[in-house]
Amino acid sequence: MHLLRLAAVFLCAYGTSALPTKQTLAERQSGSKIATSHFMLGIAGGYSASNWQEDINAAKDMGIDAFALNIAKASVDAFTPNQLALAYNTAQSLGFKMYISFDFAYYATDGSAVAEIVSYLQTYAAHPAALKHNGKSVVTTFIGDNFGSNWNSVRSQVSTPLEIIPNWQPNNVGNSAIDGAFSWVAWPNSNNNPVPGPMTTATDNAYLSALAGKTYMAPVSPWFFTHFDFSSWQKNWIFASDDLYVTRWNQILSLAPPLIQIVTWNDFGESSYIGPYNSGHSDDGSSQWANGFPHDAWRTLGKPFVTAYKTGASSPTVTDEKIVYWYRPHPKGLTCSDPLAKPNGWDYAQDKIFIATMLTSPAQLVVQSGSNGPITINVGAGIVLSSVDMAVGTQSFKIRRNNCDVISGNGGIPVAGSCQRYNFNAYVGELSPSGTCNTPPPPTTTTTTTTHAPPPPTTTPSSPSPTPTQGGVCNHGQGEGNFAGLCDFSCYFGYCPAGVCTCTSYGAPNQPPPSNGQNGVPLPGLGDGYAGLCSFACNHGYCPSTACQYA
Repeated sequence: MHLLRLAAVFLCAYGTSALPTKQTLAERQSGSKIATSHFMLGIAGGYSASNWQEDINAAKDMGIDAFALNIAKASVDAFTPNQLALAYNTAQSLGFKMYISFDFAYYATDGSAVAEIVSYLQTYAAHPAALKHNGKSVVTTFIGDNFGSNWNSVRSQVSTPLEIIPNWQPNNVGNSAIDGAFSWVAWPNSNNNPVPGPMTTATDNAYLSALAGKTYMAPVSPWFFTHFDFSSWQKNWIFASDDLYVTRWNQILSLAPPLIQIVTWNDFGESSYIGPYNSGHSDDGSSQWANGFPHDAWRTLGKPFVTAYKTGASSPTVTDEKIVYWYRPHPKGLTCSDPLAKPNGWDYAQDKIFIATMLTSPAQLVVQSGSNGPITINVGAGIVLSSVDMAVGTQSFKIRRNNCDVISGNGGIPVAGSCQRYNFNAYVGELSPSGTCNTPPPPTTTTTTTTHAPPPPTTTPSSPSPTPTQGGVCNHGQGEGNFAGLCDFSCYFGYCPAGVCTCTSYGAPNQPPPSNGQNGVPLPGLGDGYAGLCSFACNHGYCPSTACQYA
């Protein structure tokens, strides 16, 4: 059994804190849009045709077009040739596509891997189930920058035209041997170190600038937590992921790249999965935090975003009402009887219950977390993300409209007040309308909180903006065009100037990164609206070169 994929280990080469940003999100890449998801073949050595059918049908239902099959060299995973054949043939029978992601944590970059790569591509680039873009068969990688011009040798020996889109650093993607690039920066981080967030589009802009018109494949991910204790090293950290999924989908709708890769379908070891936790995969030790923690409802939440992405819409449209919720199984401050320490970055996790309402018309969301009193939140139509403080015990959720509880139910697990092992994975569930009207009890005093929301939903563009709670500050916001990154960053940390930024959430303040002692100013020719934002953001380490410079 192959025990580990090293995906996040090499994120240090792609940290989000110091990349140039020379192209705005308004400069979209045109053409048809393709949604794919990263599939770890290394844990699927025992897959049967029925396992592949289950995964493919679930992906198709969400609107995903293809899996990027992450493979190690055959000397590491001897089952790879057989599973590739089974995957491609099953995909063909179901009208689905596949493409290969060569994992250069295992392939050598000195050219010795060319023969094996050519062998796979000669067979599968020509397969009827091969994913095509620009009329060519797509191939990608995990890392492998130093493979460089060896791709010219691969291309010359494969009879099917290839579109080569490796996961290389922005400063290497100008190489004429490749046709584009894929970014693995799907989580907030600084040189692979956890940071408070938020997720920004700085890396996307760096790739777009460096690619200069070549194909860009952008990443989307819902979560990241890993807690391995190996004999020689520990892989033990969490990236700030609480509101990441909705935040990132809205960034994707603004960016509109030609291809996206949802990272991942089945990497249970890094808790980034949206696929089913089925019996076909092998266990690399991640069952201790992934077994019993479904993420399937994130496919429900992602489906309208995929549709909006493919159709070029600026926001998703909801047709089936749902509540999708997620939360961790215990508060972050607990001390567990775990031989492995708390994951690095644990303090950036928020002790909150997150609820995405998917509604066709406005309603009230009522949430009760453990012993906390019920919280009532006015939510608009579309997809709206809200959060309430976490308390130990049962989590209950209701959608109330016209004095009727149209959706009502409890979370799948309680929040525990003690723990054996640290588990910073998310439990994700969903609730649907019951078909009956449950009249709520006579009203009692409730607390109205604000909505932690993405940009206004499609179906009700005039939905009211959130208002400050007593003692609350802005902790999330947005801006248009060149203001997008500045407002996203500054509003998250409480500075959200009206007129150029729109606050979308009020509540507890987020601690900004420490001051670097440097003052930022707008680029020459930009208006006064940039002055305060550049001063604040640059002073805290985010100084986008499209808008600001250090004084």
